[in-house]
Amino acid sequence: MTIPVPVAEPEVLTTPTNIANVHELMEGLIDEVVKESRAESTRDQQDYHWAFFEKWCQARGSKSLPADPDTVATFIFTQGFVGKKPNTLRGYASSIAAKHRFMKLENPCNDRVAMIIKGFVNRAKKAGQQEKQARPLTAEDLEKIRATARIQRKTDRGWERFSNAQHRGRVDIALISVMRDALLRRSEAAAVLWKHIATEPDGSGRLTIPSSKTDQEGEGVVLYLGPPTMKALDLVRPKQQPLTGDDGDDGEKKVFDLKPATISERIAAAALAAGLGEGYSGHSCRVGMAVDLAEAGATMPQLQAVGRWKSSQTVARYVGAQFAGRSVVAQLYSRKGQRKRKA
Repeated sequence: MTIPVPVAEPEVLTTPTNIANVHELMEGLIDEVVKESRAESTRDQQDYHWAFFEKWCQARGSKSLPADPDTVATFIFTQGFVGKKPNTLRGYASSIAAKHRFMKLENPCNDRVAMIIKGFVNRAKKAGQQEKQARPLTAEDLEKIRATARIQRKTDRGWERFSNAQHRGRVDIALISVMRDALLRRSEAAAVLWKHIATEPDGSGRLTIPSSKTDQEGEGVVLYLGPPTMKALDLVRPKQQPLTGDDGDDGEKKVFDLKPATISERIAAAALAAGLGEGYSGHSCRVGMAVDLAEAGATMPQLQAVGRWKSSQTVARYVGAQFAGRSVVAQLYSRKGQRKRKA
């Protein structure tokens, strides 16, 4: 963002009219900076939630901005009543609150809204329901996808052309490999540019993520890509698009050029074609690598750091079974088994 520099003489800027104009200009610039305080993926999700709430209000003749707390409470209740998951309800409330904060209005998401969401969480628990989690896409699963990704598939318009199937398969393999190695969220994978990837002498790579859901300050993070992943990327990299950018080429082209929702669909389709079944999504690669790392002996702090998770509870949901297998109880049975074998 380029901030204009005043060129008028100081005494001219002191007139009431110009002071008002400067204040108006600065207010607009401040709004732009405030928008940048949230990661792009967060802004997109909040915009989607807000648009849904706004449309709901319009259909009922209710005011969305500023929204009345009772209106928000009714909206959250009706969405929960028709089956929306607690996480979705939290997303709606968070997005409505963010919109009001941005517009300098009072937050209509009061304690009653929080209690409604909590009520639906408890209802789900009583019914024995758990929030749906993506199936982990492990290293073993990736090998099956590597073996089947380039096979032609039948679509509504007939069989794929051989060349199309080859290209699609190469992209799917590179996409899944990158998302696993770097434990990427689908929004992060969609935003990767070629200039974000650098090759190391040993054949591995480094992926720079400028900002993410858990990096609202945009400090960025550098992540590791294994040699097999770099080879997979090389198969989909246009010849004119160097990894680190040459003179006259800034590397601004997106690596996968896929929307987050499409990424989920591609992963699910690749898993299905590989005979892995259903339940895979854009989160599967991230969870799958966490499971593999846990089985290899990674600690909870290590997993939390490499996956950039804010809460260890989130990690525990994904790798609980692996850590249970390494618990003191499991160790006790292991020692007993070793003594019996020696005897």
